[in-house]
Amino acid sequence: MEKFFFEVIVVGSGLSAKTTIISLFKKGIIPFWIENIQNYKIKDDRTTMLSPKSFKMFQELGLKDFEKKSFPTKKINIKTQNQKNFTVFEGKKFLPICYLTENNVLHQELDTLISKIEKNKKLVKVQDEIRSIKSDSDNNEIVLKSGDKIYSSLVIGVDGANSKIRKIQNIKTKDHGIKKFGLVAIMEHEASHPNVSWQVFSETGILALLAKDIKPNKRAVSSLIWSLDNKQIDAIRNLPSKDFEKKVKEEFGSSLGDLHLISKINEWPIFRIDVPNPTGKRTVLLGDAAHSIYPLAGQGFNLAIGDISQITDTMLWAKERGLDLGSSVVLNKYVNNRKFWVNSVSKMTDSIDWFFSNASNNSQNTFGSLLSISNNFQPIKHKLVEIMKEN
Repeated sequence: MEKFFFEVIVVGSGLSAKTTIISLFKKGIIPFWIENIQNYKIKDDRTTMLSPKSFKMFQELGLKDFEKKSFPTKKINIKTQNQKNFTVFEGKKFLPICYLTENNVLHQELDTLISKIEKNKKLVKVQDEIRSIKSDSDNNEIVLKSGDKIYSSLVIGVDGANSKIRKIQNIKTKDHGIKKFGLVAIMEHEASHPNVSWQVFSETGILALLAKDIKPNKRAVSSLIWSLDNKQIDAIRNLPSKDFEKKVKEEFGSSLGDLHLISKINEWPIFRIDVPNPTGKRTVLLGDAAHSIYPLAGQGFNLAIGDISQITDTMLWAKERGLDLGSSVVLNKYVNNRKFWVNSVSKMTDSIDWFFSNASNNSQNTFGSLLSISNNFQPIKHKLVEIMKEN
């Protein structure tokens, strides 16, 4: 019986999985792709904030219309519920701090590139599920739900917060459960502030309006993302449109003028998962499978892009030296190069979420005062902006 062996197998169906496929291919590593059946062709109406590093990576991957359909944010206005005025953060020389991209646009662009690879018969893909994995010193033996068996040096699990690869390989995980939900929608507002995004830390949660485009009638369009806990989501999700608009305006004040909802409101669960060591026997986890964090300025997806960039570089390093891609030497190198940044971002987003969910009004007033004071110290603000852009 013929033994089907592939050096690398990628498991997943989302943006991170597709980006992993193309990133590896661009470096000369052609993976076998197992696309999750249950997640196939699910519409994703969310938007993503990409750091300049992540944006550049997608440009280098060759996404044709990606840049034209992305919206740069050059200034972020932030305030707490008790601040009267927004604190303004902007980069040096008014360069973009981040870029807003629609997830569906990313899916379409990535699918186009993957189709070209498939047409050249350089990518093998199946829509299936993994039933079991047996790992030994030589390879992984993978049994699919269809009954087929395949073998590989390395399995890359990019299959989301509910990662089946993580469970099959018994990779230690701290699952905090679903304690928050994200509401996403598109809003039109009277006051036009080109390339400006807004964020409010309030008692109802973290609310952001991310700069999109300007319509011919001079009204601006922004993507709304509202992070709410289990109690708050019940009070807000079913509000009539006019009441929802009023509630958003209460949070932002008069800076944006009248606000109008121009899309349906979508709801997504927010998982919070820590994976201390995202590797197992001949296995590595990337993206939400390895770390699912609270959404803050798109840090979750940017962490995934950082994972993909690092694993691709590590694979290339290993191939140049003739190393086994699934060996502990290679996987440990990847983990050592990523763990500090992943842990730092995870702790930062946890701290911010905890503070605005639990801190007293006096503590939040103090934070608001510090934000207001920082408005007068450009070097401090520029340093914070550079940290935002670094991921």
